[in-house]
Amino acid sequence: MKLTEARQLIKDLSPALVQHIERARRLSRELARAHGISQNRAALAMLLHDVARNLDETHMINLAQSFGLDITERDLQMPLLLHGPVGAKLLERDHGVKDAEILEAVSVHTTGRPGMGKFAKVVFLADKLESGKTKDNPGLEVVLQMADRNLNGAMLAYLGWEKERLSKSGLSLHPLTQKTLEYLIDSFLKG
Repeated sequence: MKLTEARQLIKDLSPALVQHIERARRLSRELARAHGISQNRAALAMLLHDVARNLDETHMINLAQSFGLDITERDLQMPLLLHGPVGAKLLERDHGVKDAEILEAVSVHTTGRPGMGKFAKVVFLADKLESGKTKDNPGLEVVLQMADRNLNGAMLAYLGWEKERLSKSGLSLHPLTQKTLEYLIDSFLKG
């Protein structure tokens, strides 16, 4: 898929969401360059990452079920968390996207996943650390600075920040996000 085709897929999203996608796309190019990843593919993945973001909750759950996706209790409480995996399935089924790294990155950008690849980490972090999100959360500036040098360190720092943020509201991480955090901690301790 070309960037022009991807832009067509997002043209009907809300202006605020398109602005987020554009900010994340720019950051993904910077992170990709810093980590030796194709900037164009990272930009394409960012254009596509929120393709299912505007689906209503019932439709999102129905699509997730029809695709045979694992749906947690947390997903049922917050169906928006399914827009990553549902979006990846829609891109593959309806738009012929076959690039495994792009599909993985779109799929896991909401929750993360243990063992996710470097490309997926770039997309995840660009989504979470774009300037629209960091301006209201000064603690994320440190994570953003780290992301240029160390993807795993930035992932750990972001997930730790998110866990603390949620706990202040009496919430916990999505089960897959918690597993991702534990996986990264294990990897760090081993070596």
